[in-house]
Amino acid sequence: MEPILIVAFSAFLVATVFFFVFRHVNPVMPFFYSNAIIQSRSRNIIGKKKLSELSESRTVHELISHLEASDYLGEENIKTDLKGFHSLIEKSFVESIVDLKEISPKRVSRILDAYLMLWEVKMIKAVYRSRFSGADANEWILFPVGSITTDLLDRMNQATDIKRLRGLFSKTVYSGIMKKEYKSLEEFESEIDRFAFENLLEETKSTRMHDSKLICEMINTKIDVMNIMALMKAVSRKVPAEKRSNLLIINDSGLSKLHSELIKAGKIEDIAKLCKGTLFEDSLMKALAGYEKDKSLYHFEKELRKLYKNFVQERELSHSIGPYPLFVYLAKKENEFHNLLSISKGIHAKMGRAEIMEMVT
Repeated sequence: MEPILIVAFSAFLVATVFFFVFRHVNPVMPFFYSNAIIQSRSRNIIGKKKLSELSESRTVHELISHLEASDYLGEENIKTDLKGFHSLIEKSFVESIVDLKEISPKRVSRILDAYLMLWEVKMIKAVYRSRFSGADANEWILFPVGSITTDLLDRMNQATDIKRLRGLFSKTVYSGIMKKEYKSLEEFESEIDRFAFENLLEETKSTRMHDSKLICEMINTKIDVMNIMALMKAVSRKVPAEKRSNLLIINDSGLSKLHSELIKAGKIEDIAKLCKGTLFEDSLMKALAGYEKDKSLYHFEKELRKLYKNFVQERELSHSIGPYPLFVYLAKKENEFHNLLSISKGIHAKMGRAEIMEMVT
C-alpha cells in the first residue's frame, strides 16, 4: 500500500508542477521567436555615447554620413537634405513596425495595424493641414503607410480642397471623421488623433492576451502626455476653456479624472501644479523651472518624453517575455527617432554639442 501512495503522490507533484509551468509559459510561448529577434535588434538602438558623437557633426550631410552603417541610411541617401533626412528616419521607424508585424503572432498583428494607424493619421493631417491653410503640400515629405497606399497618397496630393479630400475617404475607416466640418485645424487633428488612439486601446483590450493590461497602461500614459501638451499649447494660444475639452483624447487613466480641472487652467503653471500627486508631477515641476526662464514649452515636451521612455523601460525587466518587449522596442525606436530629429535640427541651427545634447532623451 505504501509504495502505491508514494507513486500516487509523486504523480500528483509532477502533474502540479506541469500545470504550473503550462499555466505560466503557455501564454508567452508564441512570442519566443519574436522576442529573440527583438532582443538582437535592440542592441542596434543608438545609445547616448553614439548620440553624443553624432551631435559633434558640423553639417546634416556629415551627420548622415555617420549613419551609413546604421539601420537608417545607405550610401544612396548620402545627399539627402534636412527634410529628406527627417522623412528617411521616419520611414525607417514605420518599417520597424511593419517588420515587427511580420515576425509577431497574429493577435499582435491587429494591435500593430492599429499602431500603424497613428502614422496613417499623420499623413492625413499633413495634407488636410495644407488644404486648410492654403499652404503648399510639398513642404511636408509624405510617404505611403498602412492603408494610405501610393495611389491614395497621389490622389490626396491632387485634391485641391478639403471637400475633394473628404471624398477620397468615403469608403474607409476614416469616413466618419472626414465627412464632418471643422471650425479649426486643431479640432480636426484632435478628432482624428482621438479616433486612432481609441482604436489602438480597443484593439489591445479585445485581444485579452498576456500583458494586454500593461500595454494599455503604456498607451494611456502616451495619451496623457499628449493631452498635457495639447492643453498647454491651448493655454499659450489663449484658446477659451470651453473649447479645450475637444482637444483631449479621452482615456481611462488616473489623469483623466483631472480633465475637468485641467481644461479650466488659466496659466501653464496651473496645469503643472494640478498634476501634483500624479505620475507626471516631478517631470512637470522640473520642466516648469526651465519654462519660467524662457517661456518655451519645449521643456515640457522633453521631460514628458523622457518620463514616457522611463515608464516603459522600467517594466521591461519584469516582463521580458511575451508581447510587452515588442512594444518596449517600438518605444525605444520612437525615442531614437526623436533624438535624431533633435540632433539634426540642432546641427542645422549651428548649435553646439552641449546645447544639442540637452535636447536628447
